[in-house]
Amino acid sequence: MIKVSVIVPVYKVPLEYLQACLDSLMAQTMQECEFILVSDGAPDGEVSVCRKYIIKDCRFRFFNREHAGVSAARNYGIRMAQGEYISFVDADDWIERNALELLYQYATTWNSDIISTNYIMYRNNASHTILWSNLPKEKLDGNDVNRVLNEFISLKDNSIPRGVCAKLYKKSFVDKIQVHFDENIKIQEDTLFNQICFSKATNISYLNSLLYHYRENPQSATRRYRKNYLEEHIQAMMEIEKISNHQQKSLIGNEIAHHFYLSWDYCYMNPENKDSYFTRMQAISKMIHSHDLQFLLSNIDTRDMPIHVRFELLLFKKKIVFPIWLHGLKKLIA
Repeated sequence: MIKVSVIVPVYKVPLEYLQACLDSLMAQTMQECEFILVSDGAPDGEVSVCRKYIIKDCRFRFFNREHAGVSAARNYGIRMAQGEYISFVDADDWIERNALELLYQYATTWNSDIISTNYIMYRNNASHTILWSNLPKEKLDGNDVNRVLNEFISLKDNSIPRGVCAKLYKKSFVDKIQVHFDENIKIQEDTLFNQICFSKATNISYLNSLLYHYRENPQSATRRYRKNYLEEHIQAMMEIEKISNHQQKSLIGNEIAHHFYLSWDYCYMNPENKDSYFTRMQAISKMIHSHDLQFLLSNIDTRDMPIHVRFELLLFKKKIVFPIWLHGLKKLIA
């Protein structure tokens, strides 16, 4: 019997990172597991590395597909998975050699639909321990779950990680609720997946251990210039708003306000944006008038925000856009 299926989407990852990831899987003390490598149109070098590991270890399975995005790759992996539990590992990360064994042991002890653990994040040659806000319980009750759902959207530095890595999901539970990664959204797909899973799970547990190593890649999809950065976040937040039944509307509103300001750096005033100043300002002014953004902004809780930000957001909610042009001019001159 296969206890755990590990799904690894592979696409444009440095070869040394990919090899470190696959080495950590091959070193797993659990033998009753499978490693599903899904090439999402990966270059030949990465495909070659994956094929070598199939020969080295029979626990590896490899599927070479056309590029369709990480969500499509993960969904394919879920369909192919034969394990009692499924897990997700990014191709530039790695896990401790006993990670699957420990997580599975605790998951079966608590009959968990989901079990999560902590991880270490590597950014700019420094490591940071990412904890689940020091949750005191091994098994989460209703209040804990509500807190987790809120912190998936929270902007606090110590909020609970929203990604799907460093977790096990019971395969029968995933199949029962028919959850999948939304292939139509390009960002925050992890948050949406977890919002659905955590809101429907009966048993959720937490293992207070450091088993996952997350490498933040400056060139990853979450860090590079994105022409449609704000539109993608609006789309994702609208989907999360739908499944939350309006229970998290102020958190979602604050999240979109946060990304509205980030969109200056990631999109509108990014050095890679070659549009004229006038074209860029027109684009963001048009976004201010969009129905979805106005809906999300209407739910903002501004009590803890600086006065100038509160004033600007008030103007934006009234579709007054002159601060946008002023912001753009300041960025252009800086």
